[in-house]
Amino acid sequence: MKEETKNLTQSKISRRKFIEGAAASAFTFTVMKPALAFGTEANSKIEAGVIGLGWRGSWLTDLLVNHGGYKIAAVADYFDEVVQAAGDRFGVPKEKRFSGLSGYKKLIESGVDAVFHETPPYCFPEHIKASVDAGKHIYLAKPLGCDVPGCLSIAQSAKWLTRRATWDWVNPTSGGCASFA
Repeated sequence: MKEETKNLTQSKISRRKFIEGAAASAFTFTVMKPALAFGTEANSKIEAGVIGLGWRGSWLTDLLVNHGGYKIAAVADYFDEVVQAAGDRFGVPKEKRFSGLSGYKKLIESGVDAVFHETPPYCFPEHIKASVDAGKHIYLAKPLGCDVPGCLSIAQSAKWLTRRATWDWVNPTSGGCASFA
Protein backbone atom coordinates (compact mmCIF):
# COMPACT_ATOMS: atom_id res chain seq x y z
CA MET A 1 0.00 0.00 0.00
CA LYS A 2 1.34 3.42 -0.86
CA GLU A 3 2.31 5.68 2.02
CA GLU A 4 -0.28 8.36 1.04
CA THR A 5 -3.15 5.86 0.93
CA LYS A 6 -2.03 4.28 4.17
CA ASN A 7 -2.09 7.65 5.95
CA LEU A 8 -5.59 8.44 4.63
CA THR A 9 -7.08 5.12 5.68
CA GLN A 10 -5.47 5.22 9.10
CA SER A 11 -6.44 8.81 9.95
CA LYS A 12 -9.30 8.93 12.40
CA ILE A 13 -11.92 11.58 12.88
CA SER A 14 -13.48 11.69 16.29
CA ARG A 15 -17.23 11.64 16.60
CA ARG A 16 -17.10 15.11 18.11
CA LYS A 17 -15.20 16.53 15.10
CA PHE A 18 -17.58 14.79 12.68
CA ILE A 19 -20.67 16.20 14.45
CA GLU A 20 -19.13 19.69 14.56
CA GLY A 21 -18.39 19.57 10.83
CA ALA A 22 -21.85 18.22 9.95
CA ALA A 23 -23.58 20.83 12.10
CA ALA A 24 -21.57 23.64 10.53
CA SER A 25 -22.46 22.38 7.05
CA ALA A 26 -26.15 22.07 7.89
CA PHE A 27 -26.19 25.56 9.44
CA THR A 28 -24.52 27.02 6.36
CA PHE A 29 -27.20 25.61 4.06
CA THR A 30 -30.05 26.75 6.30
CA VAL A 31 -28.96 30.38 6.48
CA MET A 32 -27.93 30.62 2.83
CA LYS A 33 -30.29 32.23 0.37
CA PRO A 34 -31.82 29.59 -1.93
CA ALA A 35 -30.69 31.66 -4.90
CA LEU A 36 -27.06 31.05 -3.96
CA ALA A 37 -27.51 27.29 -3.97
CA PHE A 38 -29.91 26.96 -6.88
CA GLY A 39 -29.09 29.88 -9.18
CA THR A 40 -30.11 33.47 -9.38
CA GLU A 41 -33.54 34.71 -8.42
CA ALA A 42 -34.10 35.72 -12.04
CA ASN A 43 -33.89 32.05 -12.99
CA SER A 44 -36.24 30.92 -10.25
CA LYS A 45 -39.39 31.94 -12.16
CA ILE A 46 -41.03 29.62 -14.64
CA GLU A 47 -40.97 31.13 -18.13
CA ALA A 48 -44.50 30.73 -19.42
CA GLY A 49 -46.07 31.18 -22.82
CA VAL A 50 -49.80 31.74 -23.25
CA ILE A 51 -51.60 30.70 -26.44
CA GLY A 52 -55.03 32.30 -26.76
CA LEU A 53 -55.47 35.74 -25.25
CA GLY A 54 -59.21 36.25 -25.23
CA TRP A 55 -61.10 36.92 -22.00
CA ARG A 56 -60.09 33.68 -20.26
CA GLY A 57 -56.53 33.71 -21.61
CA SER A 58 -56.00 37.25 -20.33
CA TRP A 59 -57.58 36.34 -17.00
CA LEU A 60 -55.25 33.34 -16.66
CA THR A 61 -52.23 35.46 -17.63
CA ASP A 62 -53.18 37.96 -14.91
CA LEU A 63 -53.26 35.09 -12.41
CA LEU A 64 -49.80 33.96 -13.48
CA VAL A 65 -48.37 37.46 -13.16
CA ASN A 66 -49.98 38.01 -9.74
CA HIS A 67 -48.75 34.61 -8.52
CA GLY A 68 -45.15 35.78 -8.73
CA GLY A 69 -43.66 32.42 -9.69
CA TYR A 70 -44.09 32.95 -13.42
CA LYS A 71 -42.63 35.25 -16.01
CA ILE A 72 -44.75 35.73 -19.12
CA ALA A 73 -42.04 35.18 -21.71
CA ALA A 74 -44.14 34.78 -24.87
CA VAL A 75 -47.71 35.22 -26.08
CA ALA A 76 -49.60 33.97 -29.15
CA ASP A 77 -53.04 34.53 -30.62
CA TYR A 78 -54.57 34.42 -34.07
CA PHE A 79 -55.17 38.19 -34.05
CA ASP A 80 -52.09 40.42 -34.15
CA GLU A 81 -53.77 43.36 -32.40
CA VAL A 82 -54.70 41.07 -29.49
CA VAL A 83 -51.10 39.81 -29.26
CA GLN A 84 -49.66 43.33 -29.32
CA ALA A 85 -52.07 44.57 -26.63
CA ALA A 86 -51.32 41.57 -24.38
CA GLY A 87 -47.58 41.93 -25.01
CA ASP A 88 -47.71 45.57 -23.93
CA ARG A 89 -49.86 44.76 -20.90
CA PHE A 90 -47.67 41.90 -19.65
CA GLY A 91 -44.25 43.25 -20.67
CA VAL A 92 -43.46 40.65 -23.32
CA PRO A 93 -40.66 41.62 -25.73
CA LYS A 94 -41.82 42.29 -29.31
CA GLU A 95 -39.78 39.36 -30.67
CA LYS A 96 -41.74 36.97 -28.38
CA ARG A 97 -45.20 38.01 -29.63
CA PHE A 98 -46.64 35.65 -32.23
CA SER A 99 -49.82 35.81 -34.29
CA GLY A 100 -51.53 33.87 -37.05
CA LEU A 101 -52.37 30.20 -37.41
CA SER A 102 -48.77 29.06 -36.80
CA GLY A 103 -48.08 31.48 -33.95
CA TYR A 104 -48.38 28.66 -31.44
CA LYS A 105 -45.45 26.85 -33.10
CA LYS A 106 -43.22 29.89 -32.75
CA LEU A 107 -44.23 30.30 -29.10
CA ILE A 108 -43.37 26.66 -28.35
CA GLU A 109 -40.00 27.07 -30.09
CA SER A 110 -39.26 30.35 -28.24
CA GLY A 111 -37.72 28.61 -25.22
CA VAL A 112 -40.54 28.81 -22.67
CA ASP A 113 -40.71 26.24 -19.88
CA ALA A 114 -44.50 25.90 -19.80
CA VAL A 115 -47.27 26.48 -22.33
CA PHE A 116 -50.77 27.54 -21.25
CA HIS A 117 -53.38 26.65 -23.86
CA GLU A 118 -56.49 28.87 -23.84
CA THR A 119 -57.53 28.46 -27.47
CA PRO A 120 -60.76 26.96 -28.83
CA PRO A 121 -60.76 23.21 -28.15
CA TYR A 122 -60.65 22.24 -31.82
CA CYS A 123 -57.04 23.52 -31.78
CA PHE A 124 -55.97 21.41 -28.80
CA PRO A 125 -54.95 18.14 -30.50
CA GLU A 126 -52.44 19.85 -32.78
CA HIS A 127 -51.22 22.31 -30.14
CA ILE A 128 -50.84 19.68 -27.42
CA LYS A 129 -48.93 17.32 -29.72
CA ALA A 130 -46.50 20.12 -30.60
CA SER A 131 -46.06 21.02 -26.91
CA VAL A 132 -45.48 17.40 -25.89
CA ASP A 133 -43.04 16.85 -28.76
CA ALA A 134 -41.10 19.92 -27.59
CA GLY A 135 -40.99 18.61 -23.98
CA LYS A 136 -42.95 21.49 -22.43
CA HIS A 137 -45.05 21.59 -19.28
CA ILE A 138 -48.66 21.97 -20.37
CA TYR A 139 -51.78 23.63 -19.00
CA LEU A 140 -54.93 22.85 -20.96
CA ALA A 141 -58.29 24.57 -20.56
CA LYS A 142 -61.52 22.62 -20.70
CA PRO A 143 -63.11 20.99 -22.60
CA LEU A 144 -60.41 18.54 -23.56
CA GLY A 145 -61.65 18.26 -27.12
CA CYS A 146 -64.58 18.70 -29.48
CA ASP A 147 -64.80 15.16 -30.76
CA VAL A 148 -63.63 11.64 -30.03
CA PRO A 149 -60.69 11.68 -32.50
CA GLY A 150 -59.41 14.93 -30.94
CA CYS A 151 -59.63 13.53 -27.42
CA LEU A 152 -57.93 10.31 -28.50
CA SER A 153 -55.14 12.36 -30.11
CA ILE A 154 -54.58 14.22 -26.85
CA ALA A 155 -54.62 10.94 -24.91
CA GLN A 156 -52.02 9.53 -27.32
CA SER A 157 -49.85 12.64 -26.85
CA ALA A 158 -50.15 12.22 -23.07
CA LYS A 159 -48.50 8.81 -23.33
CA TRP A 160 -45.33 10.52 -24.52
CA LEU A 161 -45.19 13.11 -21.76
CA THR A 162 -41.85 13.63 -20.08
CA ARG A 163 -43.14 16.67 -18.19
CA ARG A 164 -46.42 17.45 -16.46
CA ALA A 165 -49.70 18.43 -18.05
CA THR A 166 -52.65 19.94 -16.21
CA TRP A 167 -56.16 20.62 -17.37
CA ASP A 168 -58.93 22.43 -15.58
CA TRP A 169 -62.64 22.17 -15.30
CA VAL A 170 -65.12 23.94 -13.09
CA ASN A 171 -68.42 22.53 -11.91
CA PRO A 172 -70.20 22.65 -8.55
CA THR A 173 -68.92 19.26 -7.39
CA SER A 174 -65.35 19.29 -8.70
CA GLY A 175 -62.31 20.47 -6.85
CA GLY A 176 -60.91 22.38 -9.83
CA CYS A 177 -57.84 20.95 -11.53
CA ALA A 178 -56.49 17.53 -12.38
CA SER A 179 -53.18 16.53 -13.86
CA PHE A 180 -51.52 13.67 -15.60
CA ALA A 181 -47.86 12.88 -16.04
